[in-house]
Amino acid sequence: MSFSDPQRQVVTFHLPQIHCSSCVWLLEHLYRLNPGILQSRSDFLRKQVTVHYDPRLVSLRQVAELLAAVGYTPQIQLNSLETKEKRPERAAFIRIAVAAFCFSNIMLLSFPEYFGMREEGATPMLALFAWLSLGLSLPALLYSGRGFFVTAWKGLRTGVLNIDAPIALSIAVTFGRSVYEIVSSGGGGYLDSMTGIILFMLLGRYAQDRTQRNLQFDHTYKSFFPVAVTVEEAGKERPVLLPDLVPGHVIVVRSGEIIPTDVLLREGEARIDYSFVTGESMPVHIKAGERIFAGGRQTGPELKATVLNKVEEGQLASMWRGSHGDALPASGFQDVIARYFSLTLILIAAASWLYWFPQDPSRAMHAFTSVLIVACPCALLLAFTFTNAAVLRLMRRHRMYVRDASVLYKLSGVKAVCFDKTGTLTGAEQQVHYEGRNLSEHELNKVYSLVRNSQHPLSKAIATHLRGLDKLPVTAYCEREGLGIAGTIDGILVKAGNARWVSEKPCDDERTLVFISFDGEVPGCFVVDRKLREDSGGVFRRMQAHYRLGVLSGDGAGDRARIAALSPGIPMHFRCSPMDKAAVIRRFQESGYPVAMVGDGLNDIVAFGQSDVAVAITDDTNNFSPACDIILSGKSFHRLPSLFRLAAGARRIVVATFILSLLYNAVGIHFAVRGELSPLVAAILMPASSISIILFTTGATWLRGKRLGLHTAR
Repeated sequence: MSFSDPQRQVVTFHLPQIHCSSCVWLLEHLYRLNPGILQSRSDFLRKQVTVHYDPRLVSLRQVAELLAAVGYTPQIQLNSLETKEKRPERAAFIRIAVAAFCFSNIMLLSFPEYFGMREEGATPMLALFAWLSLGLSLPALLYSGRGFFVTAWKGLRTGVLNIDAPIALSIAVTFGRSVYEIVSSGGGGYLDSMTGIILFMLLGRYAQDRTQRNLQFDHTYKSFFPVAVTVEEAGKERPVLLPDLVPGHVIVVRSGEIIPTDVLLREGEARIDYSFVTGESMPVHIKAGERIFAGGRQTGPELKATVLNKVEEGQLASMWRGSHGDALPASGFQDVIARYFSLTLILIAAASWLYWFPQDPSRAMHAFTSVLIVACPCALLLAFTFTNAAVLRLMRRHRMYVRDASVLYKLSGVKAVCFDKTGTLTGAEQQVHYEGRNLSEHELNKVYSLVRNSQHPLSKAIATHLRGLDKLPVTAYCEREGLGIAGTIDGILVKAGNARWVSEKPCDDERTLVFISFDGEVPGCFVVDRKLREDSGGVFRRMQAHYRLGVLSGDGAGDRARIAALSPGIPMHFRCSPMDKAAVIRRFQESGYPVAMVGDGLNDIVAFGQSDVAVAITDDTNNFSPACDIILSGKSFHRLPSLFRLAAGARRIVVATFILSLLYNAVGIHFAVRGELSPLVAAILMPASSISIILFTTGATWLRGKRLGLHTAR
């Protein structure tokens, strides 16, 4: 169990039975079978499912029993996952090999039938060959083709007619008709077609799964966690990359930072926001010696904790794997296909059989089985899966990390883009100086100790400017978005922030100022001058051609002239509170403009929540906010217009691929209904269509990226 509280528990099961998209669909809809299941996410590569459930409504045992009831009995062993993960691929090879052996030998035994030897009086020999073919078909049916029947039965038990149901029905009908002909009249039957169906369906599914596996190797937590952590050793702090974090390390977590793995609080108290894990924003109070689960956000002062396990074993990594595993958009379209497509297909096949049977029973058989095989929703589903996966992979190449493929759909509909200034349009370079009465060394130590707790760009700039001073313990720490920070040091209330936060008096100075106060006395302020990114002008000019733009900032209007010079006429709003930013975004939305908010991800949470798509720009690997939909490295800021346009183009690629799939199905069904398409040819065409979809989506995305200049070096 990776997470537990009174309202939610999270547990991961190893299910080696997972082998296809139908399994994934069924496992991710467990909430329909039990109201105590909050959500479930499958990991196809690891053969795992992570279940979130309400312990007040369902127990862990009942969750395991539910999985067993639908045919996925959890396997609980202490062996390493790496050993297990190789077995499904090996089993797939064996199933394909058995089917290929049976198919090729049945084809050889059927050559006399192909050359018309039945008409030449070779009936006894043909009957012997037919019985041999029947014997050879059994391993293909009972072993290689077993998965189609198992998956179809699992779906039917839960009231779902999945995509394997027509395939299983076609195999069963073909085998039954063949047995009838062999037993009753010594005919050859359709065993070559039946084993061919199994072989080519397995080959097509293997090619699809291999492509899916390759895509999922790119979806590791390392791609979506642009973070390092601060580790304390012998009284000194140093950054450590997440893969190098091991149990026993003592990490330092500051306000606003995410805890990447399970830890044990060493001293004091912590206020942890688990909203990223549970959706509940009420902070949880943790005392020294208690466990803090991965994914919690520290909302209090700096804390120190001992690492309990590696990052890849924690809940946060599991959630990211789940959210990226299938690269499918979060829409109900797949559900509609799974629910109605197979039923419609069976009805068309039955109608074809009824039409042809009075005229030609053999042709009726061909039409029935061919319709069931040649038309399948797999190609339609692949249109979404592989288009989105190709786009996500190209975005990752340029350091844009998207939370999941549903974000692409929302991003493609964006019509307005609002930019935060500090930390977004202004990069990592800054100049800091102090104005006011001289501060004593002890006062500077207090300022340094306070600002180092915050991840706000201005606080970090001041902390860097004062680096090397002594650290003092901070209690009663708090941080108010858009205002500032405060904490008690040596019994004195120290504040840092804007004039309203520190002294409750307005300030007319248009520069970026961070005021300091000690028990209400304001000795002066730090002036922070952050340079605009060199490529900001080009980004604005390119984006203005497609979007309405706006600049939102909580600072003074000191940079108004510089921003106006980059893009004349762009609306700018300064001295905005978090609610002011959200109000501006809301006005865009009320005018019919879906909005993407581009900010630093730390002081823009309210604006992010109001926007349709939230994009966090980060120049520091320690600066990470999962409250956003997209993380973009500051080094790739100049590619922001191209990446937005790539997402917009993805929708057109999906539509084109979807139309191609519909045309394929329409043409295939047309010939199948007429009885002019043999089941064997249909079995070859179906996986061929899936492969063509993969090639089309990959090629179309590559061409789109090339036109946008996204195939140059990073």
